[in-house]
Amino acid sequence: WVFDHPFFLILNVAVGGTWPGSPDATTVFPQTMLVDYVRVYQRTTPSTTPVIIVEETSNHAFALDSITFTSHPYHFTNPNNFSSDKRTRLMLLVANIDLLPEDDSSIVAAQARDAQNNTFVLPVEAVAKVPSFNWLTQVIVRLPDQLANLNQVTVTVTCRGQTSNPAIIQIVP
Repeated sequence: WVFDHPFFLILNVAVGGTWPGSPDATTVFPQTMLVDYVRVYQRTTPSTTPVIIVEETSNHAFALDSITFTSHPYHFTNPNNFSSDKRTRLMLLVANIDLLPEDDSSIVAAQARDAQNNTFVLPVEAVAKVPSFNWLTQVIVRLPDQLANLNQVTVTVTCRGQTSNPAIIQIVP
């Protein structure tokens, strides 16, 4: 296995890109990255419990509208959607889902829960590994009609009988 051999970590001071954009007159050069230390963790046992990736400072799911790649709050409908129903599809980023070659989206289930503890099924339309991040899986879910008038729900993902952490999704009509 790749980690049973010596390997290197590459730390990079990147300039430009989609975010925050190309360098301009306000960009300060040269730049310096000072690294105090790098810590590498190793799990003692592999985990099969899915983990929805959340924002560092909150319990909001780190998710994107699967068409426009925008983050929360998510509009219930989206005129740029490829589907005829115009319902927003969310790309949830989930760790610890190991996909086998014969697996399809049926191995994953997702649900939302509102403040009154009502549960709504989130139809899972696709499940795939994130390219270049084999530990991360994108789970594409459709926002069902019942969520049209809600402002916030808590979502979970279940795979092979294991349920993820709850994460918050904000919705606007």
